[in-house]
Amino acid sequence: MIQDRPLRKAPPNPIRLRQSGLTLLELIVVLTILVTLGTIVITQTGSLTDDARYQSTIRTLERLDAAVVGEADLRGPDGQRQITGFVADVGRPPNSLDELLDIGPLAPFANDKTPPGDSDPAISVGGGWRGPYLRLPVGAAALTDGWGQEFEELNADGDAIGDLRILRSRGADRLAGGAGFGRDLFAVFEATAAAAANPELAGQVGVIPSRFEGNVVVGGVVVDDGTDPGDDIGEIAAFGAFVVIRVYGPDPDTGDVRTLSQVVHDLFLDGAGVGATTLPLVAGIPGAGITVGPRVIRAYQVDAAPTIEEDLNPELNPNFPNVRVSRPLYFVNVPGGPPPLSQLVLREIP
Repeated sequence: MIQDRPLRKAPPNPIRLRQSGLTLLELIVVLTILVTLGTIVITQTGSLTDDARYQSTIRTLERLDAAVVGEADLRGPDGQRQITGFVADVGRPPNSLDELLDIGPLAPFANDKTPPGDSDPAISVGGGWRGPYLRLPVGAAALTDGWGQEFEELNADGDAIGDLRILRSRGADRLAGGAGFGRDLFAVFEATAAAAANPELAGQVGVIPSRFEGNVVVGGVVVDDGTDPGDDIGEIAAFGAFVVIRVYGPDPDTGDVRTLSQVVHDLFLDGAGVGATTLPLVAGIPGAGITVGPRVIRAYQVDAAPTIEEDLNPELNPNFPNVRVSRPLYFVNVPGGPPPLSQLVLREIP
């Protein structure tokens, strides 16, 4: 007969006791690992955030550059470079970033503006504000870099006064200079030797010639009234002693159009008197007002040397009767100036 015996509990297993908890040393090791991992994650996240802000700043500066002087790789159907943006439309760089966002006192853009001083048959020149050239992010009150700081607006000498020529972001550290994500970032339209020597800009901005002006060269002026291939540009008595070449474009003060620059040739003094059929090559039409963008050039033969403001239309100004006017030559001025333009042909006005 088997008798029932009370069950006896097994003795505690020391190994199981040790597995049910952590010793103080083990807890310290675990916490150290967690802290290290957390630090790595935070550091990597901060680095990724700074990289995103850095790239955002670069993209904004690129958009600003294109808004002011146009995209460098923009081409027309004929493969020629096209210049768009604020300078092309208004005839000067913006005085501040606000002008890229709001029209202010400038005239709106139109393609059919007749410049004062032009002679019949009249020409049309485009000019005026057609922005906004940039748009602010939703809810933003100003244009800022990736770190939420407004861009510094500097002139060509690197000073925070005067015309807008240099834009700067001070980077993540918000200090001048710096390295890595704290490095300053720029969009530069023009910088002088003074800017390159400026202590805050030294080593970051060199001398950069104007990217919004261009010298215009024309291949000469000839006469052709359609009847005599040997027409004489120097027929002084009948047609006047002066040939005037004018460049028309947007008026930088208003956005309307005006004479940007002109060259006056005295046919006697320039060696193209009686018997000459071609006015020599024009070395260059001076004037800082000849900015990049679509522009128009035209030649006139008159009997007096005009100032740049004077009207060459004989119907409006009897002081400048002329019976020879060239067809307008439309061209796109590019940084540094376009290749030499073709000849301007003076024809008799019927």
